[in-house]
Amino acid sequence: MNKMVIIGAAGVLLLGGGGAGAMYAMGMLPGAEAAEEETTPEEELAEAMEDGVYVRIDNLSIPVIAGRRVRHSILLSITLQVPNSRAKTDIIAMLPRVRDALLRDLFTRPVQEDRTTGAIDLDDLKRRLLDTARTVAGKDDVNDVLVLKAVRMG
Repeated sequence: MNKMVIIGAAGVLLLGGGGAGAMYAMGMLPGAEAAEEETTPEEELAEAMEDGVYVRIDNLSIPVIAGRRVRHSILLSITLQVPNSRAKTDIIAMLPRVRDALLRDLFTRPVQEDRTTGAIDLDDLKRRLLDTARTVAGKDDVNDVLVLKAVRMG
């Protein structure tokens, strides 16, 4: 008889504990809400900004030159990725200098284009834009240049 009581009590404890655990996991017990981690809008913004902060550059219109004449132009939409808000403030303060340097580079050295397909060498273009932006702003203040749009005109 003692064995039956012990086995019955163990069964009740196991079933009760399992039921309580299931109720807690489903949030049906008081205090279960505290166990859930809710993110605040500030935390979500901080997580989104971990990869960097972005500074948009106004569209740049650049020529594609072949044989000492302009074949067509390209309208570029680019954004600079900077490491933090301090760098963003610095870049915004010197934005006219950054745009000037970018345009000077793009107008003095021709944009590379494949003669058979007419495709622009975006890797070369991004590298040049990044080098120029880092020269003006400082190599630690610009992480990357993102080409958002490149539209051929003419």
